[in-house]
Amino acid sequence: MHIGTSPAPWIFSLVFLTCCGTTLKPGGSYVAADADVSSADSSVTDDGTTCPDAAVTCAADSECDDGLTCTTDHCSPCGACVHEPVEGECVVAGQCWKTGEGPQPCFRCDPSQSSTGLSFLTGKPCDDGDACTKDDLCDSGGQCKGVTNPDCCKDVPNCCTAGECCDIPNKTPKLAKTACGGVVLATEYICKADEIRKRDARQVCDGNNGACPTDPTWQAWGEWSVVQKCGAGEKCVPGAPGEKPECKTPGVGPCQVNADCEDFLPCSDAYCLNSACANQASPQGMRCGDQAVQVEYGCSGNVMQMREGFTACDGAGLLCDELGGPLAWGNWQSQQACPYGTTCQVAVPSMPGTCVNKPVTECSGTTCCQNGFYAPKGTKCGTSQLQKKYSCSGSGNGSDVMLTYAYGGCSGSSTSCSTSSSSLVWVTEKYKDCSSYQKCEVKNETWAGTCVTGDKCTPGTTCCPDGQYAAKGTKCGTYSTKKIYTCSGATKGATVYVQEVFNGCSGSSTTCSSSYPAYGPVTKYKTCSSSQYCKVTSSSGSCSSTP
Repeated sequence: MHIGTSPAPWIFSLVFLTCCGTTLKPGGSYVAADADVSSADSSVTDDGTTCPDAAVTCAADSECDDGLTCTTDHCSPCGACVHEPVEGECVVAGQCWKTGEGPQPCFRCDPSQSSTGLSFLTGKPCDDGDACTKDDLCDSGGQCKGVTNPDCCKDVPNCCTAGECCDIPNKTPKLAKTACGGVVLATEYICKADEIRKRDARQVCDGNNGACPTDPTWQAWGEWSVVQKCGAGEKCVPGAPGEKPECKTPGVGPCQVNADCEDFLPCSDAYCLNSACANQASPQGMRCGDQAVQVEYGCSGNVMQMREGFTACDGAGLLCDELGGPLAWGNWQSQQACPYGTTCQVAVPSMPGTCVNKPVTECSGTTCCQNGFYAPKGTKCGTSQLQKKYSCSGSGNGSDVMLTYAYGGCSGSSTSCSTSSSSLVWVTEKYKDCSSYQKCEVKNETWAGTCVTGDKCTPGTTCCPDGQYAAKGTKCGTYSTKKIYTCSGATKGATVYVQEVFNGCSGSSTTCSSSYPAYGPVTKYKTCSSSQYCKVTSSSGSCSSTP
């Protein structure tokens, strides 16, 4: 569409082909623009040009310069200035435009249509400036429009258009911890009374990308399910991590080997002494609880992480102290990936991390670089044992010799594996397993520790069967000082179990005291009918018609 004489912006006619009511004819002569002009109102020049009577504005071409580079200026025979556009340019409202130029993609100078106005480039290719359109063309209204590209994102954070973790209609990643992949990354078993329970960990989305992560820290645990119930007199016995527990019958002696004394209590190590069972408490720190009692949060680069703390054995009792005992920490699990341009920050370890807007240091290609970010300080990166020191797991009989190695560690602020004392990572393992009637001795932490003869006493006396102090927690009392009642479950028909507690030896003297309790085996006390519930107190166990 050509705009010539409209008064709208950029659409103007210039008075250069009409002058003083005259019109330039093809041959260059001027004729009256108004056919009704009378001779009384007009005059004729020497060359025969008819001009209307009007004031003369110029006498020479030099008087008609309009200051524009895109016009040729001259004085007409009628004495009026004429400004003709030069070839290939347009003049609109006193502004010059070269061919193809204009204020909008589809409203430009096209001298083939008009040299005194801008023209719509209907049907011509253009660019609407939108990265999410294609095949852009000028329409009849002078607008540049394209066809929407369905696979393109615009103004969508962490945009994605494909992948199992992408909400494709919205082009945004699915929420962190959304199940994906279906791959079982880990399996965990626990014993709950006389039941073996199992749960699986499967892949989940990280909340920042369309693809399902391959990093095994991105996982979510399913619900526990019962896979087996132990028979009468049997006890659920945990196996190695990831292995299914077994149903076994506790041993009560007499015994020939340690295995004959397995009572399968969570913090009990079986020992056979003089054909009688003398079980000891398991080392402090060994996990014994099923449910997490504490949570800790941390960061790995721009990824928020969390780990759970479980109740652990205290090194003294044979049962798991669910209240106030030491903790055994599980592995770190990823929770949320921060968007690009932000990084994870944890102000208080007991509170989840947040994504903060501050510079993120990127790295690649080294051990101390995880997911494009510096690995946390304390991450083991070296394979060489830089230092070692010896220690004892305890001070009494049965204590073992431990060896701790130092490896290079990441500094948290670079990709190098640091060997400075502040960055070393220490890993402890058992160096020598002392028998129940030996104890660990380390004279200098840089010298190898040894197992030496334990504390001596008069053979045959209380807590001294053969000249060595009996292990801590060895039964020495004849009558039980306490009975612990537990239920196999909270449903009708549950079984009531009982465990007797006796006075025990201290492990370092001949004293027999309730301060060092010795726990007997857990035995069945009674089985409730199908209409009754197990009900226990601090001193009794019974069957009741109500929970």
